Amino acid sequence: MTIRRKLAALALAGGILAAAVAAASPAGAITNVGCNNNTLHEWSHTHDYCYAGLGDGWANISEVWATSSGNSASVTDISIRGRNYNEFLPMGGSRNYEQAYGSWGNVYGVHIVNS
Repeated sequence: MTIRRKLAALALAGGILAAAVAAASPAGAITNVGCNNNTLHEWSHTHDYCYAGLGDGWANISEVWATSSGNSASVTDISIRGRNYNEFLPMGGSRNYEQAYGSWGNVYGVHIVNS
C-alpha cells in the first residue's frame, strides 16, 4: 500500500469516526445557570437548580418540591415515592409536587423542548 493510499484510508476512517461521534452527540445541550424568571427552575429543599439552553440534561437533585418552566416548555423526569413521572410544563408553567402528589421527589433528568 502506498503512502497516498494509506493517507486516503486514514482520512476515510477519520471521517467515519467523526460522523459517528456527531450522530451520538445530542443536538442541543442545556447548562446549569443562575436562576431567574426565564430559566427552567427546580425548587429543592436543599438548593435551587436552574437550566437554560435547548436539549436534554442529566440531573441528580433530591427533595425537589416544585418546578417552573420559565420562558421554555420543559419536561422534568422525577421519581416520587418510588414511581417515575415525566412532568411536561408549557412555557410559563409550574408544578408543585407536594400539592400534586403529597410528597417531594428526586429529579433525574431535565429537558428543555423549546426556547
